[in-house]
Amino acid sequence: MFKYIKYIIRAGWYIIGFYPRYLYYLITKNKKTPYEVRYKKTQKTLVKVSKLLHVVYHIEGLENIPEDKGHLFIGNHQSFFDPLSLIINLPDRKLVCVAKKESIKFPIAGQIIYSLDTLLMDRDDLRASVKVIREAANELQKKERDVVIFPEGTRTKNKDKSMNEFKPGSLKTAYFAKATIVPFVFSDSYKVLDIKVKDKRSHVKLSFLKPLTYDDYKDLSTVELAEKLHKMVNDELQRLNEIQYLPVKKK
Repeated sequence: MFKYIKYIIRAGWYIIGFYPRYLYYLITKNKKTPYEVRYKKTQKTLVKVSKLLHVVYHIEGLENIPEDKGHLFIGNHQSFFDPLSLIINLPDRKLVCVAKKESIKFPIAGQIIYSLDTLLMDRDDLRASVKVIREAANELQKKERDVVIFPEGTRTKNKDKSMNEFKPGSLKTAYFAKATIVPFVFSDSYKVLDIKVKDKRSHVKLSFLKPLTYDDYKDLSTVELAEKLHKMVNDELQRLNEIQYLPVKKK
């Protein structure tokens, strides 16, 4: 949180000059403004903010993402910034995230999440969680937007940044919608907001893996699918972790 505040201060002139107007726009026009307009405006804003925060992205596998809409993006979760990073790097998609209801309370990011029709899940209410899973499936079936789910259920808090297990229940959305699953992998995204990381630039690696069609997993149980996806993502995470980027020297 302290590093998060530090970054807000670093980008102070932009936030002070623009964020109040942007927040007012999100709150007052959220229901009146078409989603496409909100998404495009938010994406452009996040690109500027990421540059001010000295975030450098290294992207792989964009060719693995199907051109049409209505797909389920599934991946690991290292930082509050992860869903925002997806929006930054997928400007031509329309992403709807599934997130825990507490996410909306996070400064700035919470308002952005609220503005983009995020499906909020109460993990303590099973019936409400099932309803959100159904809503996500309905969203996919419309073939107009994609849905993003982090099956770990929360950010990894392991010291070695190893992944948590994927929760099988979160994958029911894919079965209900018979959707294609696009796995993605974040490496070092936790560094963006980690107070212990002193790097001047945060090098975030993001990789998109080959998708799984419904025919690829329809005969698997949710537990088996969770294990399969976890292995795919974890194997790629280990590969990405080996890639190191040297600090950029100022001339």
